[in-house]
Amino acid sequence: MIYRYFNSQIDEIRKDAALRLYGAFVAFGQVLTFVNWHQGYAAWYLSDQGRPICWPFFENCFQYRFFNDDHMQLILFLFGLVSIIGVFLFLFKKFCGAAYGWLILVNVFKTLIYIQDYRLRLNQHYMLYMATFVFLFLPNKRRLLRYTLVLFYVWASTLKFNMEWISGKALYADPLWVPDSLVPTACIYVILLEAVIVWGVLSARKWVYWSSFLQLSLFHVVSWPVVSFFYPLLMFALLAIFPLTCFIPSPGESKSLLG
Repeated sequence: MIYRYFNSQIDEIRKDAALRLYGAFVAFGQVLTFVNWHQGYAAWYLSDQGRPICWPFFENCFQYRFFNDDHMQLILFLFGLVSIIGVFLFLFKKFCGAAYGWLILVNVFKTLIYIQDYRLRLNQHYMLYMATFVFLFLPNKRRLLRYTLVLFYVWASTLKFNMEWISGKALYADPLWVPDSLVPTACIYVILLEAVIVWGVLSARKWVYWSSFLQLSLFHVVSWPVVSFFYPLLMFALLAIFPLTCFIPSPGESKSLLG
């Protein structure tokens, strides 16, 4: 039964070119994780020389610091390497089964690193874990992945219904191309985008679909100076499910996902 379950998940990906290519984008999310950790000096946090801050569920993480900074650098580079291999495996249909299992192992590898220090936490990791879970373990992936991405934005909007966000005081830096006088207006627009406009990517009407998708893309470009590279690039990778399913349609699939 377990074999049949995993085989059905792999077959669904193998038979759908859009899903196979999306697997490469999901694996690329792990490459971005490596780059973020490398630039953020994660190796120091995770070495026996760093002062650990443990997760609440793993309060004795300091007992498992066996490597110095150089060793942790090598471990992180190994994680980056296996993540890159995962990207290329998904590009070849004949390696789909290997790519599927490889992505599971990469996530296990990442988790073993991730739980070692609380400072590695980011909402980006939660979203990548969730999208990866849907991609790997749930059926009807084309539809569920798009619903999942939309709900990421909808739930994010619920955190912004406060004056700190609306006034722009919650921003750590100035958004790209947005004058200071328009920052509060832009913040209100983001709430509207995440709570309402984002549903347009589920529409069968092309002008609604593309205008919504392009607004989401523009939002991530504009937010780059505020949140740095990791969040925008990861969201571009995860959002790839929309153009992929648009340009590589599945026979019998409903054109609209709003029903």
